[in-house]
Amino acid sequence: MLNGVGQFFNPARFATTGDVVHGEEDRIRAAGLAEATVSAAGIVGPPIAALLLFTAGFQWALAVNAASYVVSYLAIRLLRLTPGPRSPALAEAGSTGLYAEFSAGLRLFARNRFLVTLLTVTMICQCGTGAISALNVFFVTRDLHASSGLFGIAETAMGVGFIIGALAAGRMVRWIGARALTWSGLLATGVLAAGYALQRSFPAGLVLLAIYAIPIAMLNTAVAPLLLDAAPREYMGRVMAVFMPVNQLASMLSVVVSGWLTSTVLRSFRASFAGITLNSVSLIFVVAGGLIFVSGVRAFAALPRTNIP
Repeated sequence: MLNGVGQFFNPARFATTGDVVHGEEDRIRAAGLAEATVSAAGIVGPPIAALLLFTAGFQWALAVNAASYVVSYLAIRLLRLTPGPRSPALAEAGSTGLYAEFSAGLRLFARNRFLVTLLTVTMICQCGTGAISALNVFFVTRDLHASSGLFGIAETAMGVGFIIGALAAGRMVRWIGARALTWSGLLATGVLAAGYALQRSFPAGLVLLAIYAIPIAMLNTAVAPLLLDAAPREYMGRVMAVFMPVNQLASMLSVVVSGWLTSTVLRSFRASFAGITLNSVSLIFVVAGGLIFVSGVRAFAALPRTNIP
């Protein structure tokens, strides 16, 4: 239920950010702060939840969680936004129904070369990052020779990398621009993912995992102003209603396929070269890095230098 409601909340939040914050640099800064906040919450939240669970009890832990949503609701209620003019395309359609508005959003998405290219790039990237996220626990315990109890440290290392990348994204965009940061970040992420797959030491793996997370956070931050500039404000919610679920579907399919491959076709896979042995998980990580790298090449070649449909 919570995830289902989030599919309505997230596009609306994204469109509202575009209304409140203007200019590429300011939008990058806002997206970076949002990304850093989410990552920080992911690091701090579980220990606090565990502390509440074992000291105050299950009911109080849930009560605090519910109270956090109340605080979010009150913060949103304090916003004062002026409704924008109705879209000409929707006015011509003569209807404000859900089907009419969503269809208009789909038509805009299909006609906009920038949006289509950006969606293609992010889908390819999700196919790689989804596999790494799903199988990383097996990589940490088998290839990095760490106990399962240390996997939380690996997750924390990624969270730290996300925070650093999100906070640094604004400066990087000022230096090279959001488009250049997108394709260069994808190329760097692909190389780092393949490098991580070759690690066999837990400390070295932690360092590379944190570095791997930095360009991913920068990418998530850089995509925000690109999307906000690519579509009219009145279509933004509908554009995100297409963009987010399609990327989630790509990530989900990546998880399913990678899990199936490592447990069936590649279950007994072993290959050695230059003194490095690859098993099913590390091979999939190398392929995932290649997919992310390909998405960077695609972004460099096909992403328009302007957001003109």
